[in-house]
Amino acid sequence: MELSEYNGWENKFTWLVHLHLSSEEQLMQEMTALVIDAPIGYPVGKLVEKWVIDTLTQWQMNIPHSLYRSIMNDYHLHQPVGVLMNEAPNVYACADTLKDWFEVQIDAWIDASAVRRQHNAVISVVVYNLIQSTYRVINWEHVARAFQPGY
Repeated sequence: MELSEYNGWENKFTWLVHLHLSSEEQLMQEMTALVIDAPIGYPVGKLVEKWVIDTLTQWQMNIPHSLYRSIMNDYHLHQPVGVLMNEAPNVYACADTLKDWFEVQIDAWIDASAVRRQHNAVISVVVYNLIQSTYRVINWEHVARAFQPGY
């Protein structure tokens, strides 16, 4: 995946993290306090990254599998993905179809109550691994800097 500048940010993922952290007043105040209270010279991006990761880890089902293994080794995902791939007229249509299918699956998983989510459900693994992969492309220092006074 090629990452390019987005709305003045290093990439869309970095922009989205800041957008979500600043869209609710209470959350924005918490981030601002976290950044302002950090010792001078401390890498505040690490504080913000840790806060986000810790918060999301509490929310998501923490299952240690790779995304690839989750898809390729589970019949519940492999079978429908295989059907979608075989029915697609070309690679571009296949990619669009798979993206749409995964969005529906993930949306349904997110909308399900925590009681109905299965800790070892394949889609739980997919969501977990997608989030873990996204952490690596976010410029946490820029997100933190945006919560400092005068930014």
